[in-house]
Amino acid sequence: MWTWMQKLFGTSPAETEPAPDVHLKASSQTALSRALHKLKPGQRGWVTIAEAGPLFSADDVNPLSEMYHEGRRTLETFAAKQRHRSTPTLDSSTRRIYFTRL
Repeated sequence: MWTWMQKLFGTSPAETEPAPDVHLKASSQTALSRALHKLKPGQRGWVTIAEAGPLFSADDVNPLSEMYHEGRRTLETFAAKQRHRSTPTLDSSTRRIYFTRL
């Protein structure tokens, strides 16, 4: 009964805690697109640079590096599309790209 009342008034712990980061499928741009679309607003998902690199960059040695602006621009344009509505953040320490759904 108490849990039901918390949900009714919007104070349930599940609603106040942020959703955990999700490892997104990135075998293709289509798979990544579907995964981004499934994220809830404010939720973060991530892919490794090794997974996303071949999808957005022609540089095989260091995909999506700071020096390779074209690949980063392609990634940002992809994430900003109406269907995806997300912002990418490159985290070089974990070698991941985090997408936050808007």
